[in-house]
Amino acid sequence: MSPCMNLLQTRCAILALLVASSLAACADVRTPEGAGYRTAIKFQPAKDAPPLSAIRPEDVRVLSPKDAPDGFAFRGPQHPRLAFDYPSADQPHRKVGDIAVRESVEYAVTGFDDPAFVRRREEAVRRAAAERGANAVFLVDERETGQGTRTVRYEAYRVSDVEPVYPSTQEVIAALHLEDEGFKQVHRFSSSLTELATRKPEPIILKTGYAYMLAIAVQPGAVDMRLGEKQSLGFVVKVERDATFSQDRSGAFNRRLDKDYGPAIVTHAVVDGVFARGGAGFMGGNGLGVQIELVTRPATIEIARIDGYQGVIALGEMGVGAADFIVYERKVSAEELRRAACDHCRSTAAACSKLRPLDTCNDLNKCFQKIEKSLSVCATDYQHL
Repeated sequence: MSPCMNLLQTRCAILALLVASSLAACADVRTPEGAGYRTAIKFQPAKDAPPLSAIRPEDVRVLSPKDAPDGFAFRGPQHPRLAFDYPSADQPHRKVGDIAVRESVEYAVTGFDDPAFVRRREEAVRRAAAERGANAVFLVDERETGQGTRTVRYEAYRVSDVEPVYPSTQEVIAALHLEDEGFKQVHRFSSSLTELATRKPEPIILKTGYAYMLAIAVQPGAVDMRLGEKQSLGFVVKVERDATFSQDRSGAFNRRLDKDYGPAIVTHAVVDGVFARGGAGFMGGNGLGVQIELVTRPATIEIARIDGYQGVIALGEMGVGAADFIVYERKVSAEELRRAACDHCRSTAAACSKLRPLDTCNDLNKCFQKIEKSLSVCATDYQHL
């Protein structure tokens, strides 16, 4: 073998040893658990956080939204919201505080999601939560703040382990405050949730000169409505020969009972037996619908499932629980009824505005005949059309 060949082989052997040595050195960075990883933790107590005794770190659970106990819901993918006074007013779930973990990793290590680093972070979070008496934490946000650094945020809670205390239907109904607004109960029916899908439609009479609402009050006990994402419990009112609305009237129990919602928040708590055990909605249909009944008609009520994407769909299978359904009515003044009749036929009157007098317009006369009112009651309202 030539000297050149010997020299080449020697150099290759040396290069192989150097590469192997480098790989081993890189692997050694990760070998000690958590090497190359540092954390700094800041705990911010929640407003009105209760004074709690410290617990053991191993008694603190790191929860995901799918593991959340009853009484927790999520505005976004991770931020929890608590049901008011659940599971009881004396011992509800309570937020204890916010935990911010600032992480930094050395360039050579694999990254933030290395299992050894996750273990160290969660151990530190458990210790911080346990010192303040929190027994559960939710990861709510994580974002990089620079090369090799990021901040991971948790919310810490004291999850109550008491049995839920459920309000009576009378307490639920009182919380709606419908009678304070002049509404009176005129009809009531009850049903278990499992029977709702096959139950016959409930007959009622809608009377001229009244506004109507339908309320639900969940009976005491656990409830499983089996509502999907973007779904809520609602109802459909079918009016015989409806003179004022061209289709079946769908409605939702969207009167808020959940005290966690402020007036600026437009969405409402879905009646699910935890966040809200009652609600009420107008029986006049979607949009403006029928605020005041202009004619007396027989009608029926069916409980339905309202889907955010598909609208009204079949109620389908439901779980345990039962509820009372209450029809409320409010008698309006003669002037309110007159204005409602005039508003109902206003667009027809505008289309007939070139005809004088207006009572020569057949379409306008038909509109008033349909609602069993006289065109003369709106003479003043239409004079400037």
